[in-house]
Amino acid sequence: MIENVDINALFKEYDISVKEKGENVTRGWVNIEVCPFCMDSNFHCGVNLTSGGFHCWVCGEKGGLWKLLSEMEDFKGQHVSSIIAKFVSNHGNTPINNYNATTTKLDGKKPIKFSWPEHVLEDLPKPHKDYLLSRHFDPDLLTQRYDLRAVYNIGKQKFRIIVPVIINKKKVSWVAAWVLRKQFPDITPYLNCTPEESVIPINHCLYNYDSIKDIAVIVEGITDVWRCGAGFAASFRKGLTSEQIKLLMQKKPKKVFIFYDSDATKESYKFANEISGLFPSVEVLELQTGDPGDLTQQEVYDLRRDIF
Repeated sequence: MIENVDINALFKEYDISVKEKGENVTRGWVNIEVCPFCMDSNFHCGVNLTSGGFHCWVCGEKGGLWKLLSEMEDFKGQHVSSIIAKFVSNHGNTPINNYNATTTKLDGKKPIKFSWPEHVLEDLPKPHKDYLLSRHFDPDLLTQRYDLRAVYNIGKQKFRIIVPVIINKKKVSWVAAWVLRKQFPDITPYLNCTPEESVIPINHCLYNYDSIKDIAVIVEGITDVWRCGAGFAASFRKGLTSEQIKLLMQKKPKKVFIFYDSDATKESYKFANEISGLFPSVEVLELQTGDPGDLTQQEVYDLRRDIF
């Protein structure tokens, strides 16, 4: 299922002959003239305008939009996910493809450059290191690998680790992680850089995006990425925005895994179903308890061995 693809615009762009109403056409569907699976040429292959799923009423073949387009002669030799990405709706937001990796315009304002929050330090103070150690992370390794910063005890981001979000090797936003969780558990654990202060709004980004190659594993949070490493990308939430989907499509992954916290198994299957037509393969990885950020090093090793 695909919720935000303009099916009609896609078919029109590529001169695919369709029937929008009449015999054999169900409301909310369009029928393409030729079924690429059985070659019936009488508009018996319907495509759902909401989900992107198709069903041929002659041969019975069905599936998602990616499967359908991959079989059609018009798209042979082309990367189907990239084609679909051009027609993903952004609900009025600026498409990710229009962003420059260094500067961009936001809501008509002047282009801005990335900047750290006030009072930022390059070295992590003791409370920040202690928090990472309590989560069984190596502070020095994480700082070096993910270019972490910190704010100590002054300013809006005090007692937070500042985590830059990088897209195509350029810093475009940041997340601030609260480190005094045991002492003050009611404080919001994560604060995002505002859209006005970001080069690219954070809900358009994927954390650890540049590490994705043929396989992408989508997790919820930055600590999940820190634990699991390259190929894992965090969306800062359950599911992906339209802009994040388009960004992921640019990597052209052959396989996408959804790896959510153990209390979000139902949501992970729902989301996997929603994007199943966009990529060659979409699967769910289930956790019995906890979240990916709590895995042991051996568990991470076994997981990576199985999926990469």
